Amino acid sequence: MSGQHTMGRILFVTVGTSAITNHELWDTNGDLPPDLPQDGNWGELIRGAEAACVKDMFHNRKVEWKTVAKKVEAVFTPFEEALTDLHRKFWGKTNHHKREHRRRTTAETISTWLAGAARRMDGGQLQADEDKVVLVVSRTCIGQMAGRINQALFREHLFEGEGERKVVIETVDDLRLEGIHEEAGEAASLSEQMRRIFDGHAGSQCRTPIFNITGGFKGLIPAITVICREGGRTMLYLHESMDGTVRLRFENGKLQEEYESCHVNVEH
Repeated sequence: MSGQHTMGRILFVTVGTSAITNHELWDTNGDLPPDLPQDGNWGELIRGAEAACVKDMFHNRKVEWKTVAKKVEAVFTPFEEALTDLHRKFWGKTNHHKREHRRRTTAETISTWLAGAARRMDGGQLQADEDKVVLVVSRTCIGQMAGRINQALFREHLFEGEGERKVVIETVDDLRLEGIHEEAGEAASLSEQMRRIFDGHAGSQCRTPIFNITGGFKGLIPAITVICREGGRTMLYLHESMDGTVRLRFENGKLQEEYESCHVNVEH
């Protein structure tokens, strides 16, 4: 039976922008509404709008990031909904496990699904009511949007079984645009923030922690590596060119690396 394991798991997933910037998404899964950008340069469009809010609208004022985000998201909400629907079309198909199709959805979801299918997550696919996903996103408009798209896809397509599908978003606060300030002062270091996120979700629970570092800000990887080394935990990584997931685990202080081709021939 897929997904059998001795206890629930908690999967920490670093989230990048592939939910928005994978150009194969828009011309393979369906058409965008005509009033939305058709050229696939969605990431630059969102980043540009965020920067413009800082420069043109609030240029000589201290402004909270939430103010900028609210303005940008008001413009791009229909865009986000259209993108999410395109991803849903991908996950409604049965051939998404093929390597040539991996840029047609988010790096975070396809890498997690393939790792589960290959039983590289201390078990198989995520199980409803047992497992939990924590998406770690940047505090930028594009990062927050990518986090929400991934959250919807994980809940709808990455779990097996009936019951609660726990997917939460945590934000790394010191990835910010120049000119945006917070009254609370400078953010904690990346290491401190990642440790706080980890302890907040896994510290008092008897779940098995796993980290998927396929997407997201690579500056988090050193902090995650330290956490994994301390507890003998697992990291997963999948590049679109690979036939299988790299599984890294610290055992007795030594790094064990597993990689082999994994040809998944099952339907979702």
